[in-house]
Amino acid sequence: MKFSEIQKLHENKEVINKLEDKKFDLEMALSSAREITKTIKYADMHVEIVSKLGTLAEENGLELDSYDENAVFKAKNKLESAIYQLEEVFEDAIRDVSNKIDELEMEMEGY
Repeated sequence: MKFSEIQKLHENKEVINKLEDKKFDLEMALSSAREITKTIKYADMHVEIVSKLGTLAEENGLELDSYDENAVFKAKNKLESAIYQLEEVFEDAIRDVSNKIDELEMEMEGY
């Protein structure tokens, strides 16, 4: 094995170590992001509002339109999905770093 090949292996290993550290940090960030985003699942302001409006309507001899009520619940589900979609930036970054690590390891196997 030539000196330049040994040097390249050493450089690749250093880069891999840094990338593995970065991957670990990103995985921790993803875990934190999931803790943050899961709070949307327990948000129930929409239920309170619909319930209070329903009660107010009944007290006044009225009834809320079920289509409008369902639209509120659908919108909440859409919001929940959009919130969870925000996690993708972390997932994509982890995948990119993992792919780079794999590339470097395959390159090292070639020596």
